[in-house]
Amino acid sequence: MIGSDFKRFTGKFNLSSDVNKSISFGINNTLANSIQNTPAGAGGGANPVRFADINSNIYSLYVRDASGNVTYDVNGKPVYNYVNPVSPDFNPVGLNELDQYLSKTTRINSVPYIQAKFLDGFTAKSLVSLDYTGVRENQFYNLEHGNGVGVKGRAYRYSKEDITTTYINTLTYDKSIGSHNINVLLGQEAFKNTYDTFSAERTGFSFAGQTELGNAALPGSGTTSGVTEERFASYFSRLNYDFANKYYFSATFRRDGSSVFGPDKKYGNFWSLGGAWRVTQEKFMSNLTFINELKLRASYGTTGNNKIGRYAAQGLYSLTGAYEGAGAAVYSQLAYDALQWERNNTTDVGIEFSILNRRINGELGYYKKQSQGLLFAQPLSRMTGFTSLNTNLAEINNSGFEVTLGGTPIITSDFNWNVSINVTTNNNEIKKLSQAEVGDGQYNLKVGGDRYAWNLREYAGIDQTDGRAMWYMDDASGNKITTKTYASAKLYNTHGSALPDFFGGLTNSFTY
Repeated sequence: MIGSDFKRFTGKFNLSSDVNKSISFGINNTLANSIQNTPAGAGGGANPVRFADINSNIYSLYVRDASGNVTYDVNGKPVYNYVNPVSPDFNPVGLNELDQYLSKTTRINSVPYIQAKFLDGFTAKSLVSLDYTGVRENQFYNLEHGNGVGVKGRAYRYSKEDITTTYINTLTYDKSIGSHNINVLLGQEAFKNTYDTFSAERTGFSFAGQTELGNAALPGSGTTSGVTEERFASYFSRLNYDFANKYYFSATFRRDGSSVFGPDKKYGNFWSLGGAWRVTQEKFMSNLTFINELKLRASYGTTGNNKIGRYAAQGLYSLTGAYEGAGAAVYSQLAYDALQWERNNTTDVGIEFSILNRRINGELGYYKKQSQGLLFAQPLSRMTGFTSLNTNLAEINNSGFEVTLGGTPIITSDFNWNVSINVTTNNNEIKKLSQAEVGDGQYNLKVGGDRYAWNLREYAGIDQTDGRAMWYMDDASGNKITTKTYASAKLYNTHGSALPDFFGGLTNSFTY
């Protein structure tokens, strides 16, 4: 597609050195730089695909003479035609030479580390990870044709720096004694992320071909910038144990802290327990040679979710208000000091098998995920002056079965056919809400209901007397009546759910 191209340059540089048998250090570096030209958005005539979709090909892209030949300017370049009835003053081929949609991205990741082995089975390791992403975008809409004509040309600049610094320290103990194998991990992690953005726009260009901000006369939509930060700290541990490659046990515990939560709610404790039994390793299975693998597994654990706005718990002011010709501070977000970690408690039980020389394999599992303190922007009455409040709104359960079956119907020295099918069911139920019902756009949340239960107006057909559409509403007695006013129609929570009863997939792969 014209105006669309992508170039990327990548490189790696790794260094490792052993000081002696016990101590080693090194550094791993990855660098990438990309340059991308992107066509204008698909909604307008400047986009080649959209232009071709809405315009007939009877309208030439070039100005032609009476004989139908393409005309050229004094420099020998074809003259583009911007006259058509559907998207007047737009020609994606011509605009490709006049407009600019350029994005440059630089990515750097550097990880220096040091590691020491001591005593019998102990390993200590420390590393620092620096992850840098820099983005620069240049957009320009020319003053002669297309999107920039109304403002005599528009130039836009955007830059972003996303910097994450992570510190990780671990101590590992790894030991085998006879048939017993044990691995213990203790660790600490901390990271800080800084997100810095800048954007500027100017309009009013006097001369064609000038694309820099300083050559424009007017401020356009103005200049904006912002910096946000997020911090995270964690202390974690893990125990893995197995006996004779037959019985497996694992346990984890971690304490995570996030800056996004309330002053006294920043930390949460999370843990897990799991076990597995490889039944085929038992002596009583030795005569069942057609069973190659049979394993039972079970686990239960808790994890935390902090995916919400960086300052979601804080009361915020916007300083862009104005009053009587002077600047003003406007309260833009309510504080909620009780905002805390969302907890997800997950149970998983399953059986795995492989039979007939591993020609057939499968897995059957049951899962239950209980989400407590769901992070949610709870809608508020506009009479409060706000539209929502960040809260731990609800408790929701998801449960179901997962089935996977795979096999190799055909296997020869030259040709293999592998097939796999998987099916998953899911039952979603709201167990607790901070209030009786909560509206969320086209969904309605209530205890006992589905998180994605539709909340929609119900169409009642066409009035045969005047041809107008009708919808249902309730009268004062709760009886269904019709209305021709769409805004007066009632939102009914009786239209099922957006969640499917089951989902899955079928995969066939052939190798020759």
